[in-house]
Amino acid sequence: MLFKILKSTFVVIGVLMRILGVLQLGRNLSPSPTLVAGDSLIQTGPYKCIKHPIYTSILLIFLGYGL
Repeated sequence: MLFKILKSTFVVIGVLMRILGVLQLGRNLSPSPTLVAGDSLIQTGPYKCIKHPIYTSILLIFLGYGL
């Protein structure tokens, strides 16, 4: 029972983190990022605490499914 709760928690946190990360990037989300004049480093939302929240979310989701 404890593992089911733990698995679900990891998956839910991972999915929410991924959604927030994608929403925060907005138009800057790209499969091949390039530096454009006037762009700046995003340092708000989930990017304030985690440098790569989308990759971290994928790891959390896989961890949840793997338990």
